[in-house]
Amino acid sequence: SSLLCGDYAAIDTSDAGGMNLMDLNTRKWSDAACTATAPDCRVKLGSEPVEPWTVLGPICAYFQQRYKFSSSCSVVCCSGDNPNAIVGLRLGPGDIAISLGTSDTLMGVMSKPAPKKEGHVMCHAGEPDTYFAMLVYKNADVVRRQVRDTCSEGDWGLFSRQLNESRPGNDGNILLGVLADEITPPITQLGLHREDAAGHR
Repeated sequence: SSLLCGDYAAIDTSDAGGMNLMDLNTRKWSDAACTATAPDCRVKLGSEPVEPWTVLGPICAYFQQRYKFSSSCSVVCCSGDNPNAIVGLRLGPGDIAISLGTSDTLMGVMSKPAPKKEGHVMCHAGEPDTYFAMLVYKNADVVRRQVRDTCSEGDWGLFSRQLNESRPGNDGNILLGVLADEITPPITQLGLHREDAAGHR
C-alpha cells in the first residue's frame, strides 16, 4: 500500500494484530507493547491501524505517469495472504482451514480474541468484530519434498497417485517429520519419527 500511495500508509488491523503490537479489543496500537518493544516504536508505526477495506487515497503520480493509471484510481489497504484466505474461504466462527505451503498453517475463526502462548490471533480481514487464530508449522513443504524424493522417485505425479491409492488414515501409520526445530509445538529432536497402528516406532 505504501508503494502505491507513494508515502507511508496505515497497516491493516489483521497484519497489525499479527505483529503483537496492537490491542485486539480496541484495534489500536498498544502503548504498553510498543514501549516494551523498542524506543520510539509507537512513533515509527505511524497512524493507527485501519480496516483492510479502507481507501487510503489515490494512486501516486509515479504510477499514473509510468503505467498510465487513472488519477481516479484509489488504493485500498488490503491485508496479507492468510487473512485474505480466511475471507476467500468465507470462514465464520467455528470454521477451520488448513493451508499447505512452505509452512503449513491451521486457521480457525472466533467471535472473541483468546490469545495463547502458541500461535497468533488476528482480526478477521472481512468481518469487523471477528477474529482468527493461526498456528504455523515450519516443517511442512521440506518434509513433503523429502518423502517425495525418498518414496516417489522425486516425482510429484507419482507422489499424488500413491497418496490417492492409500486408504484414508493410512492404516494407522503416522510420520512426523522434523527436519528443523519446530515452532508449534516446540520440537528440537530432529528426524523422521514413525509410528504404526500398533504403536511401534
